[in-house]
Amino acid sequence: MDRKQAWSLLRDVRRSIYALESLELDEEKMIDIRDQAARLDRLANIEELAEKASELTSRDRNEIKEAISLLRRGTQLTEDRQINLVALLKKVGGKLWDVARPVLSEILTATVKHQLNLDVG
Repeated sequence: MDRKQAWSLLRDVRRSIYALESLELDEEKMIDIRDQAARLDRLANIEELAEKASELTSRDRNEIKEAISLLRRGTQLTEDRQINLVALLKKVGGKLWDVARPVLSEILTATVKHQLNLDVG
């Protein structure tokens, strides 16, 4: 990323923070937004670490990217895609696996809840 892009990104982040601060949100909503931001940050970290992993082929990297893109949009992954994502991330291991485990746990739990109609809505 060049300097111009970094400053542009920083301005966008600052604007987003100002917009969030101006909203009147209750404590529960603030916690939800904070959790969502943390989840998106972990997904970005997973994607970045996967991009640098020498153990992955370009096809594997693309599969991880596509899965993470779906997760960012809030789409549930198919069971096959979940299995493949876990296998790819575990293959790399190390820091990538450590960062990915809590996210994978969240994804798999949500899928099981959905499949068993345990969603609380």
